[in-house]
Amino acid sequence: MLVSTHDSRVKQLDTGALQIRYAKLGDTGTYTCIASTPSGEASWKAYLEVQEFGVPVQPNRPTDPNLIPSAPSRPEVTDVSRTAVTLSWKPNLNAGATPTSYIIEAFSHASGSSWQTLAEHVKMESFVLKGLKPSAVYLFLVRAANAYGLSDPSPITDAVKTQDIPPTSQGVDHRQIQRELGDVVIHLHNPTILSSSSVRVQWTVRSLSSENSSEFFQTRSSKLSII
Repeated sequence: MLVSTHDSRVKQLDTGALQIRYAKLGDTGTYTCIASTPSGEASWKAYLEVQEFGVPVQPNRPTDPNLIPSAPSRPEVTDVSRTAVTLSWKPNLNAGATPTSYIIEAFSHASGSSWQTLAEHVKMESFVLKGLKPSAVYLFLVRAANAYGLSDPSPITDAVKTQDIPPTSQGVDHRQIQRELGDVVIHLHNPTILSSSSVRVQWTVRSLSSENSSEFFQTRSSKLSII
C-alpha cells in the first residue's frame, strides 16, 4: 500500500515506525517497509485491519518477547553445486521460546536487489536449497518461527558462489562427437603372457578419415600386473 505524504493523519516517526492517527476503514491493507542501501534492499510486510470507524479501538497487547524464538546461529554452508547448497544451523535454546520451524532467506544480485524467502516451514536444522543460479554469489540467513511470530535474523553467511556451468554444456556439439566416435573401431589382440604375474595387452585403433579418405591405424599396448 502506498501511503500519501499529503495526509496529515499519517506520519513516519524518527524511529522509522509509521503512525496513523484517526484510522479509517480505508486504511485497511498490507503495508510494506523497505530498507535500502547502495548494496541492495530488504522488505517486510504487515497487514492492518481497521474494524470500526470513528470508535477508538484498544490495540492488542504486545507479544511477550519470551514467547518468540531467539535468532538461530550463523548458518554453515556445505555441498555447494551449480544450483544447490546445503545449510545447517543451531537453535538458540538459552533464550526465547522453542522454535517449531524455520524460514530461509537469500540475497543475490543475480536474482534482484532484495532479500527473498527461499524456504518456509522448515522443520529440521539442515536444509538443501535448490533452484539457485549457476555461477552466482549468494548470502543466506535463517529465522526461527513459532505460533507467536518470527525471531530476529541469524548472522549472515559469508558470500557463497555456486559452481560454474560445466564446459560440456557450453556450445559442445555432442552429435558431432558421436559421429566422430562412430568412425572409430578398436581391435583387441590376443594378450601376451610375460610372466606368472603380468601380461601385455595390445590393441589397434582404426579410424577412417573423412578428409583424405584413407584408413588410419594406431597400435597401442599396456603391461598389466596381476595381483
